[in-house]
Amino acid sequence: MTVTAQANLELTTCYKGTASCADTMEEYARGKNAVADIRFEFIQLDSTGHACRTHSTASRRTITDEGHHFITHHRLPNIPVEAACGTRTFLMRIYVKHVSGQTLKVDGLQGGATSLTNGIAFNDR
Repeated sequence: MTVTAQANLELTTCYKGTASCADTMEEYARGKNAVADIRFEFIQLDSTGHACRTHSTASRRTITDEGHHFITHHRLPNIPVEAACGTRTFLMRIYVKHVSGQTLKVDGLQGGATSLTNGIAFNDR
């Protein structure tokens, strides 16, 4: 049996004068852009709740001040479910490392109700 994991992550650049970030996050004028390393991980846990198998994909992204709200899409297809792990319990996460440029903010909710960062895993046929 295999599963496919998918997620999206919205990142926002925090240039001076934007209404999208706290003033304390704003360091540079518009036009600096940002660079981030992003890693999407899908982890099968063992019966003690520890990592048993990890699958991941990584990329480097440039988030421009023009786009400002930047959605990244991530997909890990055909991940084998390892019987040796003893569970079908999984953890998904996205690791973001700021490399250079503008400060970045991970967008989670908009207006207190609309989710901007999501993930799902499903059984393959």
